[in-house]
Amino acid sequence: MNSTTLIADFFHALGWNAFAYGAYKLCYLVLSYTLYVTLDQQAFTLWASLMSYIFFWVLMLDCGFRKSAPRFCPDFSFDKKTHRRFVGFLCITQSALLAGAIPLFSWSLPYFFKQVSPATEQLDYGLVVLATLLFFAQGCLALMRIIYHAHFWNKQFNSLATVVVAVECIVSLLLCLAAIDQVLLIRTLLIINVTGALSVAGTSLIALVRMPYVVVAKAGEPMAPPTRQFMVHTLFMWASNGMKALSERNFLLPYVMYSLGPTMGIAFKLSNDAALFFYRLAAKTIGVNDTALLAYARHTAGGTRAVFVSLVRTIACIVAPLLFIALVGVVLVQYYLPTKMMAVPFCLFIVGYMIEFLLSPYERILEVSLRYRLLSIAYMPYLIILLCMLYYDSIKAMGLVPFIAVLQGLRVMSALIMAYCARRMREA
Repeated sequence: MNSTTLIADFFHALGWNAFAYGAYKLCYLVLSYTLYVTLDQQAFTLWASLMSYIFFWVLMLDCGFRKSAPRFCPDFSFDKKTHRRFVGFLCITQSALLAGAIPLFSWSLPYFFKQVSPATEQLDYGLVVLATLLFFAQGCLALMRIIYHAHFWNKQFNSLATVVVAVECIVSLLLCLAAIDQVLLIRTLLIINVTGALSVAGTSLIALVRMPYVVVAKAGEPMAPPTRQFMVHTLFMWASNGMKALSERNFLLPYVMYSLGPTMGIAFKLSNDAALFFYRLAAKTIGVNDTALLAYARHTAGGTRAVFVSLVRTIACIVAPLLFIALVGVVLVQYYLPTKMMAVPFCLFIVGYMIEFLLSPYERILEVSLRYRLLSIAYMPYLIILLCMLYYDSIKAMGLVPFIAVLQGLRVMSALIMAYCARRMREA
């Protein structure tokens, strides 16, 4: 695979990522606002908290595979047997970890929800079981997405996932219109989500054995799988994902609800969801393919320098129009439908997210180059200040808007440090 072919595969993957995530996020936003109108505050808090808790666990238990799998996939693709062992190891490890976490997840869920929303009735056994099943199913689905995208098989996975998500959304909206009991509605939505996630994950796993792999080794070149290096990288990426998860919505939404109450929590969720629609449309368009692009580029004649400029330009071309549309949109909404409490948080979220994403290629370069010391230098200020804010529960004294401003500032500061370190490394 040369640089030209690699870049062409990269752009093809981005097209499918944009289509799939745009369809998914549109369905999710429509369903979220429909539930916001349909459910009372107590029931909506229950649904939102369950989703946040489930996806936070999925994020924390990804083993770091989201970044390590695309980084090392080319290094384990020099023959078919080694490649299959690598993919099998990913599947077995992730499944075992998810299964092992089920008892802790089931035990902690009622306690978590009691702390977040003490006014709500205690979770019954049925909701706990369904939430646990959805946690396991989403974990399996996330791994299948990583494996397919790490090989640039985005079309095969995304087309299937998009069809299933569309069916889930249509059925869920019809159930909302049926005006059934609210707790029963939440249970039914969980069943639909579990069925959809398991169907996509299972079908993808079966189809995996027929997918072709790309040989990266040159003829006659001796190759050995870098197993130890892969394990070290996976653990470091797992730790970095955990650090970043502390400033993600799925962690902060329960924290905001606990500290400031359900009203501010719902305002936080809706403004953050609106900002995430634009940010994740950009981020999910790139997905893990930026890491895969740089990883495969290491095995081409030009190396990573040949594709890095294309990656930076691509991200800039994605971010600029999305940021413009988002800011114009919030001005129009503020003018015609004044919602002062949500406009400022939305602007803070979207500007911070987009600046961080513009600088993300430098972080990918550090990760692909295995520069753990430089990455640690960038993470430390962000982690120390954030943990101090959470420990002292500073959101109560600061209020929601200043807290969001500081939070997004910390993320941007970390990204700027990475960009500086990466540029110094490339100049050296």
